[in-house]
Amino acid sequence: MKKTTFLFIFLVLILLASCAENKQVITYLPVQETTDTYDLDGNEMMVIKNIKMSPKKFINTATNDTVNILHHLDKTGFHFYNAVAFSDEKKGVIVGGAGLRIRTTKDGGLHWQENKFSKFANTFYSVAVKDDTIFAVGNSENIYRSTNFGKQWEAFNTDALLNKYLNTKETKIIKKYHPRYYKIKFYKHTGIIVGDYHKTKKAKPILLKTSDAGKTWQILKPTGLLAFETGISDVAVVSEKVLYIVTLKGNCYKSIDGGNTWDLRYKNIQAPLNTIQFINENEGFIAGMNTTLLYTNDGGKKWISIPLKLDKYLNLTNIQFLNNKEAVFTVASQNGELKADLLYQVDTKTKTIKSMFGKKDTTVVFKGEPYGLFFLNNKLYILDRNSLYKIYLDYI
Repeated sequence: MKKTTFLFIFLVLILLASCAENKQVITYLPVQETTDTYDLDGNEMMVIKNIKMSPKKFINTATNDTVNILHHLDKTGFHFYNAVAFSDEKKGVIVGGAGLRIRTTKDGGLHWQENKFSKFANTFYSVAVKDDTIFAVGNSENIYRSTNFGKQWEAFNTDALLNKYLNTKETKIIKKYHPRYYKIKFYKHTGIIVGDYHKTKKAKPILLKTSDAGKTWQILKPTGLLAFETGISDVAVVSEKVLYIVTLKGNCYKSIDGGNTWDLRYKNIQAPLNTIQFINENEGFIAGMNTTLLYTNDGGKKWISIPLKLDKYLNLTNIQFLNNKEAVFTVASQNGELKADLLYQVDTKTKTIKSMFGKKDTTVVFKGEPYGLFFLNNKLYILDRNSLYKIYLDYI
């Protein structure tokens, strides 16, 4: 009897040890201990510097209100910013490149701290904030996080997740096949990251999900996407279950089970889609290349195309609801300085369009790539390649 009991316990211990060996627990590591695939010598360290900004203002000719420039770069060759987020009026963050750059402010833009995580040309594309926690993703396999608003940083390496998803045995994805994460968004504790990865010469879509506010992440298998999809450019996280995505192939999908299965809601082979925003499960916008702007109020079963009296080659980069009656969107040029105004408003009922952001001040130049748009209370933050603007919308 004793031998049988001993043998049973021994077998149980072996089984538990085997399970523990096979279960790979991925955690965040301090950024100084994390090696990016771009880091050839394996010793990349975070570079920190502090920057003081000189406040500048100009008159918005579209509204006759004052615009505050909170951040500005005189030279933007390989230094630019793609996304912006604020947790309150004082604490904000912008992310971009080259070199995986993040700048944070805790005094409303008077002073900024820069963290640069790479010595190569990779860039951050998206940022999300919740209280003092910042998440940043981009042209890197790492999800960067700070829980004290930029004082210290840590990184969650997604290589093991991607290798498991692809059923590969390599400990690292070959450098030229690294993932690109274009957007990160949250609804309460549910967060979604979208982008693409290169398994072969053709890019494939990728979705990551957290259900515990970013402590852990998993890769979702996007069942229902068309076979030719290459990358997912944006996501709307309406609730824990209801999600929408748009793709670089010009399509829009909806999920009602938290991202496991997807239903095609819009198909367009003419223009890639860049941005999506839903104010509830049924009402939302999608927008993209060639001044594409569409509206739905039935969850994407039917779409209304909204004509814009703008250069048809302009690119709509971001869209944001201000309330249930109005939304705003940014436009970008394909070739340098933007000749049109930077920001436009669309009425959700009448579908009329009007400019929201113009200038006569010749010292202010709108670069042709407005990437970031963030709305907090009655304040709207607009980020183009070299400047961060803040306007007050007191009527909201």
